[in-house]
Amino acid sequence: MLNDLLARNEAWSKQRHAEEPDYFTRLAALQAPEFFWIGCSDSRVPANVVAGLDPGEVFVHRNVANIVHSSDMNLLSALEFAVEALQVREIIVCGHYGCGGVKAATEDLPHGLADHWLEPIRRLARAYAVDLGREPDLEARRDRLAE
Repeated sequence: MLNDLLARNEAWSKQRHAEEPDYFTRLAALQAPEFFWIGCSDSRVPANVVAGLDPGEVFVHRNVANIVHSSDMNLLSALEFAVEALQVREIIVCGHYGCGGVKAATEDLPHGLADHWLEPIRRLARAYAVDLGREPDLEARRDRLAE
């Protein structure tokens, strides 16, 4: 499977170069995105694809359930770099419907290390319990919580 992935990468690279010979040179020359995207690690939600942006137009940090966690030095470092070095104009925290992290946070089941990670979502759910309770069913509450 890894060899297949590497072969697909090589084919993609050759096709990109054939379509736009300076593509990789242009990307290597400068990184100046307008947006910093904090999004979910979910493989179905790639930032540049869902936003209709080309590589180089969005600086991305992804984690389970797109959480901005006060103890996440990786996120905080990426945020600092985005603002100070790249001078991004907009910071986007983007959730999505059907998020497995939000689902896990709303279940009364153990999830190992994820339980610590998902605590901010649980706190948010408790803080907005009245509003979430107005939703017609569990999935609608989870989607509202993702919002």
